[in-house]
Amino acid sequence: MEKGARDWSRIKQYCVAGALFGLVLARTIGTGWQGHMDAIFFIVVAVAAALFLVPLSVLKSLKAGSLEFTLQQPEVSAAIGGLQLTQVQNDELRLTLESAKDVLPSVRGSRVLWIDDHQEKIVALRRVLRALGINVVCAVSSQNARELLAVDADYDLLISDVQREGNTHQVTGGVDIHEGTNFVVWLRSHHEDPVVRGLPVVFYAPYDWERLVEFTEPARKTLPEPTISNAVPDFVDKVIRQLAKSRFTALLAGGEKEPTDYQ
Repeated sequence: MEKGARDWSRIKQYCVAGALFGLVLARTIGTGWQGHMDAIFFIVVAVAAALFLVPLSVLKSLKAGSLEFTLQQPEVSAAIGGLQLTQVQNDELRLTLESAKDVLPSVRGSRVLWIDDHQEKIVALRRVLRALGINVVCAVSSQNARELLAVDADYDLLISDVQREGNTHQVTGGVDIHEGTNFVVWLRSHHEDPVVRGLPVVFYAPYDWERLVEFTEPARKTLPEPTISNAVPDFVDKVIRQLAKSRFTALLAGGEKEPTDYQ
C-alpha cells in the first residue's frame, strides 16, 4: 500500500474514533449513567470501534492465538511461490492448506526424515513443510538414513523417493534400482527397533500413477501400509494428515531405562 493510501486510511480511522468518542461523551452528559442499559451501550460502541480500528489480519490472528494458520503468512506465501506451480496446482495446494488449517496447529513441531538422493530438487517443497512448522531432516541414501535413525529414532514420519542406488535388494530380493521401496521393506522386517519398524511412510515420486503403484507394491504389502503420492497438493495433504494422526496417537515404546552394567 502506498504512503498516501495509508495516511488516508489512518485519517478515516481517527475520524471514526473521534465520532465514537463524541457519541459516548454526549450520551454520558445528556442522560447520565443509566445502569445496565448504558453498560451494554458502551460495550457495543467499544466492539464497533475495535472492529473498525484493528486490522482484519490482526483479528484473524487472535482467533486461535499464535498457532493460527493463514495463507497470508509471509513464509507460507514465499514457500508456495518457490514451488513454481501451474495456476491449477497452486489453487489446489491453497485449497488443501485451507481445508487442513484446523489440524495444522497439532502438526507444528513434527519431525520428518526425508530420504532422497536428489535433495536439490525438493528444496522448495521442504520449505513449504518448514513454513508449516514441520522439522525436516534429510538423508541422501539408505545408509545415511540408517545412521540417522541409529542416533535418533524420534520421527513422526518417513518420506522417501522410490528409485535410487543402494544394496538393500540383496536382503529383500527387490528390484535393485528401487532402493526406496527396498529400504522400507527392510525397515519393516529387519530393523531392531519396533518404533522404527512401525514408522508411517509416504512415498513421493513424480511418476504416472500406474508406475508409482507398481514400483511401490512390495512396500505396500507391509504394515503399516505406506502412502503414495505423485503430485504436490496431494503430497502436502497426505503429509499433514499423517502427521496429525501420528501426533494424536500415543507412542508405546521403550520402557523404563535400566542402569548400564559395565562390569
